[in-house]
Amino acid sequence: MSSSQSGAPPVFRADQPGAGSPAASPALDHAAELIAHKGAETPLTLGLFGAAGAGKTHAMARLVERARALAGAASGAGPFVSRLVVARLSAPAIADETPGAIAAALFETLAAPGQGRAAFARAAAHAAIDPRAAARDANRQLDDTRRQLDAERRGLEEIDGRRARLPEVLLYEAAGSGVDAYARSNRAAIEARLRRFGFHGDPVATYKDLVRDVAGHDGLAGRVSAFFRALWAFEGQGKLLVRAIALFLLAWAAGLAEATSGSWLGSLRAAGPQAEPAAAWIGEHLSWFGWLRMGAIVLACLCVLANVWRAFHFLTPLWRGARLLRGDIETRKRELDAQIAHQTRRVDALSADAEAHARVAAEAEKRAGQAAGEDAGLTAERLFPEADSGAGARRAAAFVESLSAAMTRGGDATAPQRVLVVLDDLDGLPPARAAGLVESVFRLVSRPGFALLVCADPAHLAAGWNGAAEAAQRLRRLVQIPLSVALPGGDDALRDYARGLLEGAAGAPAPAPDATRSALDAPLTPAETLVVAALAPLAGETPRAVKRFVNIWRLARARGGDSIALALMLTLDCGGETGELNALGAAMAHEDGDRDLFIHPGEPRLAAALDAVNAARGKKLSVAEAEKAWALASDYRTPM
Repeated sequence: MSSSQSGAPPVFRADQPGAGSPAASPALDHAAELIAHKGAETPLTLGLFGAAGAGKTHAMARLVERARALAGAASGAGPFVSRLVVARLSAPAIADETPGAIAAALFETLAAPGQGRAAFARAAAHAAIDPRAAARDANRQLDDTRRQLDAERRGLEEIDGRRARLPEVLLYEAAGSGVDAYARSNRAAIEARLRRFGFHGDPVATYKDLVRDVAGHDGLAGRVSAFFRALWAFEGQGKLLVRAIALFLLAWAAGLAEATSGSWLGSLRAAGPQAEPAAAWIGEHLSWFGWLRMGAIVLACLCVLANVWRAFHFLTPLWRGARLLRGDIETRKRELDAQIAHQTRRVDALSADAEAHARVAAEAEKRAGQAAGEDAGLTAERLFPEADSGAGARRAAAFVESLSAAMTRGGDATAPQRVLVVLDDLDGLPPARAAGLVESVFRLVSRPGFALLVCADPAHLAAGWNGAAEAAQRLRRLVQIPLSVALPGGDDALRDYARGLLEGAAGAPAPAPDATRSALDAPLTPAETLVVAALAPLAGETPRAVKRFVNIWRLARARGGDSIALALMLTLDCGGETGELNALGAAMAHEDGDRDLFIHPGEPRLAAALDAVNAARGKKLSVAEAEKAWALASDYRTPM
């Protein structure tokens, strides 16, 4: 007869869940009540945290078994749900942390033989993942992607067009450009110059038109061309040139007359006695031709200089505007080139997405055509064939949402009232993948009707979340109820554990639960409500932190004892600062357990909280009572 048949302790204890683990804690029984309680709002997330070898898996097995026992013994009028489904996810068994792989594991659990919910699982899958609906969704996604692609292409064409007509945009459309600011700040001077050259109307618009013409001929050759054009093309410039030419011709004629005076004066004298006085006068004043020649040359040069000066004076603000325009163009070109590069990448990415969606849509239509008569053979592989694609993620979310809707709606006797998802064996994955899997499972099952139980070593998760500080922050966001799995003592506890292994006491079965009532339903006293409200600011500065504190206290309160002292310890555990925790530790270090707990005045928040606790209790909290409440609160701490 074996030792198990005779009731004697085993001669060898296996390293697996079962009797003989030190991890059992009364906190697990009340956590099981919370999971199975009708009054517990979902989604609900609990965490079983402890170092490797601390007994997390055994604690998980005890908690799950207790929750199942409560559901199995529940009646319609009792406080607990009667249809509880437990879906255990072993982290190494899930290929990756994609929603499709997680949903496939959920489907396989629900559809497993002996559960009696295979038909419900298939109905939920079809309600959310009907092949024809999937085909419609795939085609809708393809149409959306193509519309987005067309919009992005139009955007790219628009940016290309804006780049091509940058001068016009900066001159006429972009208020506040360099040219616009210069023209408006120097409007009076520019208007005066333009009027002298025959330009009328809006001076700013006319100035911009001229700047555009000048900027259109860039470089030295363009500047020379613009300068020569300014010598004759504008009002007044042509008259000056004509006058200069006429004066040069006059000077030439005067010089020629002076040089040939001998011949034409002789001809004038020979014309008759009437012409002789005139010829004599001209001969006496023949030097006047030289003076006339010099004067005409000087006046002609002055006309040319006036023409050049007026051209330069006219072009100076235009060249300044052209420089400003070129600077604005270079700046905007760099910006638009970056936008074009970004937009081109978006177009390329959307083109690839459109091709991928087209393939998915074709495959979905093919499956829809083959779906008739295949309902009974529905499997996880057929439900989530694209586990790592967007379609697989959408299918997984739709399946879990369908399960949640069925549980929330009620009325179906085959539908579970609550699904407990247990995530275990995270130590078997690398830290980064373990941390990613926790977040992926949380995102997928964070829906009404679901409760999630995460069993993990916080140090392992911290390695995947870049340190203990980041891990603590993330766990506070993900886990509403933390449960610490650790021995409450030191050497004495280990000695008791070893004695239990040898004597077989650790193998005693847990008593049958009473499903007709729950310790969580015990009414609150006015003093409890008052003191929890007074301590809430100490728990944290956000509504989430306060809600976390209240939830943990409601669960821990069910274990009995001094609930008001427990509230103080839990609020410090949730949001106490380092100085306050050190002050509490120093106060509890007093050897006399009957001594009243005293907080140093240097921690006014903690001292005020202790005063509120003493007032609510009607007597002062002793050191021994504080130590007992602190030990109880430690069961709801994330060991980091």
